[in-house]
Amino acid sequence: AGLPAWGKKKHIKYLLLFLVIFGGFPRHSARVLKPQQNKMPIIYSLVSRGRAVLVENTLSDVNGNFGVVTRVVLSKITPDTTGKRTYVYGDQVFHYTVVDGITYLCLTDEDGESTSYRIPFLFLENVQEQFCGRYDMETRDNAIAFSLNADFSPTLGGIMDHFNSDKVCDVDAISRVQNEIESVKETMVQNIESILERGEKIELLVESTDNMNQQAFTYERSARRLERTMYWRKIRRRGFMVLGFSLLLTSFAMAGCGGIDFHKCRQN
Repeated sequence: AGLPAWGKKKHIKYLLLFLVIFGGFPRHSARVLKPQQNKMPIIYSLVSRGRAVLVENTLSDVNGNFGVVTRVVLSKITPDTTGKRTYVYGDQVFHYTVVDGITYLCLTDEDGESTSYRIPFLFLENVQEQFCGRYDMETRDNAIAFSLNADFSPTLGGIMDHFNSDKVCDVDAISRVQNEIESVKETMVQNIESILERGEKIELLVESTDNMNQQAFTYERSARRLERTMYWRKIRRRGFMVLGFSLLLTSFAMAGCGGIDFHKCRQN
């Protein structure tokens, strides 16, 4: 027995819905349905020993004063610092790790996903491996600021380009990061404002400098006023001295000439 008309229509409707959902999309569009790995573009990185930056590299077509803030972060890293750290600064995030007294740091754009922090730390690990593979401990310990920049900066830039590409989303790499960073549980995330005492002091210093400039202007104006006052005081003092000497001379003359009318002197 055949299905009633309304049953046929219902089955056709479900069949069309099935085709639309599972068969209506082009085969190549399946990759759009795959979950994409969140990435934070690495725009700046460096290797330093304490505050001495040995090598650094900046993503092309990127400008900013992040180098200044980076120096503040470096100033907060003590020699006994270990592990991984992340500092959030507005829309940028500083990630660093310290191994054998050498700091490996990078700056990324914030994308709001803490899980994407694993990519920068995998980048830093790769930088550490290549840096230590190229330079022995004696070289790392004795290198002066930027002495390794010409040699290693291109390598650092190449690593940045690699980790900014889609290749970094390889499943094996992600698994490796997940195992080593353990979903960033070992990473301490802080707002950079909590470590910017120096930055606050810089702002206060700028404000104090403005006050000092104002005070200097006031002092200069007061100095000119004092100079004029001292000048006229000197003039008055000399005037009084001349007047006093004149009065004294007149007194002697009056005494020698018989009084105020100088009659003795006139008779002579």
